[in-house]
Amino acid sequence: MKRVIWTAITGLLVSLAANARTVDPAVKVAWDTTGAYGLCINGPAIIDGEATAYGPIGTNWTSSGTVTETHAAGGDMLKIVGTVTHLMPPHGEGVGAAIGYAVCIDATALAAGTYTTTVGVGPAAHGTHTDEGNVAGKGLYVIYTVDAAKQITSYAAKLNMNHKAVAGVKVPTVSTWGALALLLGLMTLGTIILRRSGRQARALVS
Repeated sequence: MKRVIWTAITGLLVSLAANARTVDPAVKVAWDTTGAYGLCINGPAIIDGEATAYGPIGTNWTSSGTVTETHAAGGDMLKIVGTVTHLMPPHGEGVGAAIGYAVCIDATALAAGTYTTTVGVGPAAHGTHTDEGNVAGKGLYVIYTVDAAKQITSYAAKLNMNHKAVAGVKVPTVSTWGALALLLGLMTLGTIILRRSGRQARALVS
Protein backbone atom coordinates (compact mmCIF):
# COMPACT_ATOMS: atom_id res chain seq x y z
CA MET A 1 0.00 0.00 0.00
CA LYS A 2 2.79 2.40 0.94
CA ARG A 3 4.54 1.61 -2.34
CA VAL A 4 1.37 2.42 -4.27
CA ILE A 5 0.99 5.73 -2.45
CA TRP A 6 4.65 6.62 -2.99
CA THR A 7 4.35 5.78 -6.70
CA ALA A 8 1.27 8.00 -6.98
CA ILE A 9 3.02 10.88 -5.21
CA THR A 10 6.09 10.52 -7.43
CA GLY A 11 3.92 10.51 -10.53
CA LEU A 12 2.11 13.64 -9.35
CA LEU A 13 5.38 15.47 -8.69
CA VAL A 14 6.72 14.54 -12.11
CA SER A 15 3.48 15.71 -13.69
CA LEU A 16 3.60 19.03 -11.83
CA ALA A 17 7.22 19.55 -12.84
CA ALA A 18 6.38 18.84 -16.46
CA ASN A 19 3.46 21.27 -16.37
CA ALA A 20 5.64 23.93 -14.74
CA ARG A 21 8.07 23.65 -17.62
CA THR A 22 5.37 24.25 -20.22
CA VAL A 23 4.29 27.64 -18.89
CA ASP A 24 4.81 30.31 -21.55
CA PRO A 25 6.15 33.78 -20.72
CA ALA A 26 3.54 36.49 -20.25
CA VAL A 27 3.82 39.33 -22.78
CA LYS A 28 1.88 42.58 -22.39
CA VAL A 29 2.05 46.25 -23.39
CA ALA A 30 2.89 48.54 -20.46
CA TRP A 31 2.24 51.80 -22.35
CA ASP A 32 1.61 52.71 -25.97
CA THR A 33 1.43 56.39 -26.97
CA THR A 34 2.40 58.19 -30.18
CA GLY A 35 5.69 59.13 -28.54
CA ALA A 36 6.62 56.16 -26.35
CA TYR A 37 6.18 52.40 -26.04
CA GLY A 38 6.80 49.84 -23.33
CA LEU A 39 6.58 46.06 -23.66
CA CYS A 40 6.96 43.62 -20.74
CA ILE A 41 7.96 39.95 -20.98
CA ASN A 42 7.73 38.05 -17.70
CA GLY A 43 9.04 34.50 -17.55
CA PRO A 44 7.71 31.55 -15.54
CA ALA A 45 9.36 30.31 -12.34
CA ILE A 46 11.05 27.48 -14.25
CA ILE A 47 12.02 27.89 -17.87
CA ASP A 48 11.49 25.09 -20.38
CA GLY A 49 12.92 24.15 -23.75
CA GLU A 50 10.28 25.86 -25.83
CA ALA A 51 10.24 28.81 -28.22
CA THR A 52 7.28 31.14 -27.71
CA ALA A 53 6.28 33.64 -30.41
CA TYR A 54 4.50 36.88 -29.52
CA GLY A 55 2.94 39.78 -31.40
CA PRO A 56 2.21 41.78 -33.29
CA ILE A 57 1.16 43.64 -30.15
CA GLY A 58 0.44 47.38 -29.84
CA THR A 59 -1.45 50.20 -31.55
CA ASN A 60 0.76 53.27 -31.97
CA TRP A 61 3.77 50.98 -31.92
CA THR A 62 3.89 47.26 -32.57
CA SER A 63 6.34 44.52 -31.69
CA SER A 64 6.75 40.87 -32.64
CA GLY A 65 9.34 38.35 -31.62
CA THR A 66 10.27 35.01 -30.10
CA VAL A 67 11.36 34.01 -26.61
CA THR A 68 13.49 30.85 -26.64
CA GLU A 69 14.11 29.11 -23.32
CA THR A 70 16.72 26.34 -23.29
CA HIS A 71 16.84 24.13 -20.22
CA ALA A 72 19.92 21.95 -19.78
CA ALA A 73 21.78 20.22 -16.96
CA GLY A 74 24.85 22.43 -17.45
CA GLY A 75 22.88 25.65 -17.31
CA ASP A 76 19.95 27.47 -18.87
CA MET A 77 19.95 29.85 -21.81
CA LEU A 78 17.46 32.56 -22.68
CA LYS A 79 17.11 34.37 -26.03
CA ILE A 80 14.73 37.20 -26.91
CA VAL A 81 14.73 38.29 -30.55
CA GLY A 82 12.21 40.65 -32.14
CA THR A 83 11.40 43.87 -33.98
CA VAL A 84 9.55 47.03 -33.02
CA THR A 85 7.88 49.46 -35.46
CA HIS A 86 6.48 52.95 -34.85
CA LEU A 87 3.14 53.02 -36.65
CA MET A 88 1.56 56.33 -35.60
CA PRO A 89 4.13 59.05 -34.76
CA PRO A 90 3.07 62.39 -33.22
CA HIS A 91 4.41 64.79 -35.88
CA GLY A 92 2.76 63.54 -39.04
CA GLU A 93 5.57 61.24 -40.17
CA GLY A 94 4.72 58.01 -41.90
CA VAL A 95 5.32 54.54 -40.51
CA GLY A 96 8.86 54.12 -39.19
CA ALA A 97 11.35 51.41 -40.04
CA ALA A 98 11.26 48.05 -38.26
CA ILE A 99 13.99 48.09 -35.59
CA GLY A 100 15.50 44.81 -34.50
CA TYR A 101 16.44 43.87 -30.94
CA ALA A 102 18.07 40.78 -29.49
CA VAL A 103 19.53 39.54 -26.23
CA CYS A 104 21.11 36.20 -25.31
CA ILE A 105 21.65 35.17 -21.69
CA ASP A 106 23.80 32.11 -20.94
CA ALA A 107 23.73 30.94 -17.33
CA THR A 108 26.38 28.20 -17.71
CA ALA A 109 29.18 30.51 -16.55
CA LEU A 110 27.22 32.43 -13.90
CA ALA A 111 27.24 32.06 -10.14
CA ALA A 112 24.03 32.13 -8.17
CA GLY A 113 22.56 35.63 -8.00
CA THR A 114 20.45 38.29 -9.71
CA TYR A 115 21.72 39.94 -12.87
CA THR A 116 20.76 42.73 -15.25
CA THR A 117 21.54 42.83 -18.96
CA THR A 118 20.88 45.93 -21.06
CA VAL A 119 21.15 46.16 -24.84
CA GLY A 120 20.72 49.01 -27.29
CA VAL A 121 17.71 49.34 -29.58
CA GLY A 122 18.03 51.82 -32.44
CA PRO A 123 18.30 54.64 -33.13
CA ALA A 124 16.53 54.64 -36.47
CA ALA A 125 15.73 57.85 -38.35
CA HIS A 126 12.04 58.71 -38.46
CA GLY A 127 11.42 62.02 -40.21
CA THR A 128 13.10 64.78 -38.22
CA HIS A 129 13.15 62.47 -35.19
CA THR A 130 14.56 59.08 -34.23
CA ASP A 131 13.00 55.97 -32.73
CA GLU A 132 15.28 54.51 -30.09
CA GLY A 133 15.66 53.11 -26.60
CA ASN A 134 14.87 55.58 -23.85
CA VAL A 135 18.37 55.87 -22.35
CA ALA A 136 21.20 56.54 -24.83
CA GLY A 137 19.76 54.05 -27.27
CA LYS A 138 19.54 51.31 -24.64
CA GLY A 139 16.00 50.02 -24.80
CA LEU A 140 15.89 46.34 -23.74
CA TYR A 141 16.44 45.48 -20.08
CA VAL A 142 16.42 41.97 -18.64
CA ILE A 143 16.52 41.20 -14.92
CA TYR A 144 16.99 37.50 -14.14
CA THR A 145 17.86 35.19 -11.28
CA VAL A 146 20.20 32.20 -11.46
CA ASP A 147 20.43 29.49 -8.79
CA ALA A 148 23.43 27.38 -7.71
CA ALA A 149 22.61 24.77 -10.37
CA LYS A 150 22.89 27.51 -13.03
CA GLN A 151 19.18 27.38 -13.73
CA ILE A 152 17.36 30.60 -14.59
CA THR A 153 14.61 30.63 -11.98
CA SER A 154 12.94 33.88 -13.09
CA TYR A 155 13.31 36.69 -15.60
CA ALA A 156 11.60 39.94 -16.52
CA ALA A 157 12.37 41.84 -19.72
CA LYS A 158 11.18 45.31 -20.69
CA LEU A 159 11.43 47.05 -24.05
CA ASN A 160 11.36 50.86 -23.72
CA MET A 161 11.12 53.00 -26.87
CA ASN A 162 10.85 56.75 -27.42
CA HIS A 163 10.28 59.02 -30.42
CA LYS A 164 13.03 61.61 -29.90
CA ALA A 165 13.99 64.90 -31.50
CA VAL A 166 17.41 64.96 -33.13
CA ALA A 167 19.83 67.31 -31.34
CA GLY A 168 20.21 70.60 -33.21
CA VAL A 169 17.22 70.04 -35.48
CA LYS A 170 14.18 72.23 -34.84
CA VAL A 171 10.81 70.86 -35.84
CA PRO A 172 8.42 73.56 -37.16
CA THR A 173 5.07 73.46 -35.40
CA VAL A 174 2.00 75.45 -36.38
CA SER A 175 -1.01 75.50 -34.14
CA THR A 176 -4.50 75.11 -35.52
CA TRP A 177 -5.39 78.73 -34.68
CA GLY A 178 -2.15 79.94 -36.19
CA ALA A 179 -2.86 78.06 -39.40
CA LEU A 180 -6.37 79.54 -39.58
CA ALA A 181 -5.05 83.05 -38.98
CA LEU A 182 -2.50 82.60 -41.75
CA LEU A 183 -5.17 81.32 -44.14
CA LEU A 184 -7.52 84.22 -43.36
CA GLY A 185 -4.67 86.68 -43.83
CA LEU A 186 -3.84 85.27 -47.25
CA MET A 187 -7.50 85.35 -48.27
CA THR A 188 -7.82 89.00 -47.19
CA LEU A 189 -4.65 89.94 -49.06
CA GLY A 190 -5.95 88.21 -52.16
CA THR A 191 -9.25 90.06 -51.95
CA ILE A 192 -7.48 93.42 -51.66
CA ILE A 193 -5.26 92.67 -54.66
CA LEU A 194 -8.26 91.63 -56.76
CA ARG A 195 -10.18 94.81 -55.85
CA ARG A 196 -7.24 97.03 -56.71
CA SER A 197 -6.75 95.22 -59.99
CA GLY A 198 -10.43 95.71 -60.81
CA ARG A 199 -10.28 99.46 -60.03
CA GLN A 200 -7.20 99.88 -62.19
CA ALA A 201 -8.86 98.06 -65.07
CA ARG A 202 -11.97 100.25 -64.87
CA ALA A 203 -9.83 103.38 -64.73
CA LEU A 204 -8.02 102.36 -67.94
CA VAL A 205 -11.31 101.64 -69.71
CA SER A 206 -12.84 104.98 -68.73
